[in-house]
Amino acid sequence: MFGIGTTELLIIILVALVVLGPSKLPEIMKTVGKGFAEFKRLSTDVKSTLDAEVSRAERDERRKEKELAEKKAKAREESAKKAEKDEASLGEQGGEAGQADLSKPVDDAAPTRPEAQSGPVVDVQSSGPVAETVSKTPTSADKNKPGGDKA
Repeated sequence: MFGIGTTELLIIILVALVVLGPSKLPEIMKTVGKGFAEFKRLSTDVKSTLDAEVSRAERDERRKEKELAEKKAKAREESAKKAEKDEASLGEQGGEAGQADLSKPVDDAAPTRPEAQSGPVVDVQSSGPVAETVSKTPTSADKNKPGGDKA
């Protein structure tokens, strides 16, 4: 409880026996025991009070979150109804004029990009005629070597 081991407790009892005397020691130990019992009871009461307050606060928070979620759901529902109502009123006003004819091409549309022309794909790491051709091509470093430029 207080980090007091058995040996420390025995030393405390021996010192109390020497200081207080054997006649008063039982009465004092009884008083100390009652004090510890009272301390334990009070600490239990405080703990239960704190637990009750925490649970009440959590319950209130859950209730507020639930009310907020209900308000949001109600607002979403009203928004959806309003959007549906607006859409219906636009449909009645515009009739067929509001809908685009998708079968006709649009004159002012942006031109599309031309397709990329694909050519042969060269694998640089492969060994074959292409790799040999690439490796036999003279570079500027080869031209500086003696006998590197044959042309």
